[in-house]
Amino acid sequence: MKNAFLDQKRKEFLIEFKPKSDYELVNCFNRETSHRGWTGVRGVYILALMEAIRSRNIDVFAIESKDEIQLKHPVYLDVSDGEKTLVPILDLKER
Repeated sequence: MKNAFLDQKRKEFLIEFKPKSDYELVNCFNRETSHRGWTGVRGVYILALMEAIRSRNIDVFAIESKDEIQLKHPVYLDVSDGEKTLVPILDLKER
């Protein structure tokens, strides 16, 4: 990252996320789904959050593509057969 301030914020966020449980990280993600404004710090927060989530071997395929993170819907953590996956909670009208 080229911006020293944002790089420092990323490191701070990763330290903040380290002691949190998987479910607390999911709650952090879900809080971001209700916000529409963007700043550089928010972008770094979300990128650091996703880095922390992926470091826990949580499958983020349903909300992350090569170029974007989908914040349209909150998610829940599905844990089955030792696999952890983030699953979007869709509106009933979208099912």
